[in-house]
Amino acid sequence: IDALVANYPAVVRLTGEDWLREAAAIYAREAPPATPMLLEYGSDFAAFLARFAPAAELPYLPDVARLDRLWTQAHTAPSEDAVEPAAVARLAPEALASAVLHPHAAARWAWFDRGPIYSIWSRNRAIAPSEAALEWKPEGALLVRPRDAVDWLALDEGGCALLDACAEGRTLGDAAGAALAAQPDLDLRS
Repeated sequence: IDALVANYPAVVRLTGEDWLREAAAIYAREAPPATPMLLEYGSDFAAFLARFAPAAELPYLPDVARLDRLWTQAHTAPSEDAVEPAAVARLAPEALASAVLHPHAAARWAWFDRGPIYSIWSRNRAIAPSEAALEWKPEGALLVRPRDAVDWLALDEGGCALLDACAEGRTLGDAAGAALAAQPDLDLRS
C-alpha cells in the first residue's frame, strides 16, 4: 500500500492519503505484487480506478493516475544520449523527410481527449499548485528525462501524433503527415 501511495503523488493530492490508502488496500487484494520491485507495482492502477465506484465522482482520476505512472516510467527508463538538434537541422529536406527518429528511451506521452488532464496532473505534482481556472479542453502531455530529472510539458494533439508515428518507426515525412492529419493547423516549424 505504501508503494502505491508513493507511486501516485498527484492522485494522493487529489483524493487525500486516507482515501488512496483505502483504494490501494482493495487494489492490493485484487492484484498483489507479482515482483519484489515495488516501484513497478501498480502498473494497472489507473484501469482499477476507472472501474472503482468511489472514484466515479472524479472522472479524470484514472488519467491523472496514468500520468503519475508515465512519470515513474520516464524516471526509471534507461539513460541514453539524445540526438543533437543541430545534426537534424543539417539534414537536407529530402534526407530529413526520409529520416527515422525514435523517441528518447525516457520519453512518455499521452493525449487526453476528455479534458485538461495534463493541467490537473501538473498542478497536483507542483510544489505550489496553481489556483487559476481550468479551461476544460483536451490536451496532451510529454514527460522526458534527458538528464537527471523528469521534465514535463503540455503537448498538443499533433505533437502526440508525431511522437506516436516516430515510435512506430515511420519516417519524419510520414510522422509530419500524421501530425497534420491529427491537427491541421499545427505549425511544424516550431
